[in-house]
Amino acid sequence: TAAIGSFVAGTIATLLLTLLAPLVVEVALKFGPAEYFALMVFAFVTVAAVLGSSTVRGLSMLFLGLLFGLGGLLGIFIAVEAFFVLAEFLTAGYPGAEESGPVARLLVGPYAPLFWLEVGVGLLVPFLIVTYRRTRARPGWVALASAIAIGGIFVHRLNLILNGLSYAPIGV
Repeated sequence: TAAIGSFVAGTIATLLLTLLAPLVVEVALKFGPAEYFALMVFAFVTVAAVLGSSTVRGLSMLFLGLLFGLGGLLGIFIAVEAFFVLAEFLTAGYPGAEESGPVARLLVGPYAPLFWLEVGVGLLVPFLIVTYRRTRARPGWVALASAIAIGGIFVHRLNLILNGLSYAPIGV
């Protein structure tokens, strides 16, 4: 009977979710800063009501839960960043494109070590950390992956600046 009840409840929940999803999306898209703030206050008040007498333990569990949730988001962020980096270089380095010089300069030129540091360490290492189940479940590893990803983004911006400054100004 428990399996039948679970099946019926799951079916009803799935149907309701499917039917109500457009309405929820409309409401969510209207959210502004005030609504997000109210939602966060509601979440913190709910946690405060549930945690009981140990405030430190309850808040630490709240932030630990947030950190665990951010591990999956970090993996998605890194995958999107890697896609944009790849799309940028495939577009700029397309055979016959006028701007393929900067791509060659980044891949094998004087800025190649920074580029490969960005791709290898700044994108690949944190992505592997957060996709491996054992390390994704540990806050220290997620924090390390976050720090490495931020460093990779910094190196990417540094590559953009240095490569852009290596050309003579237009009109000189």
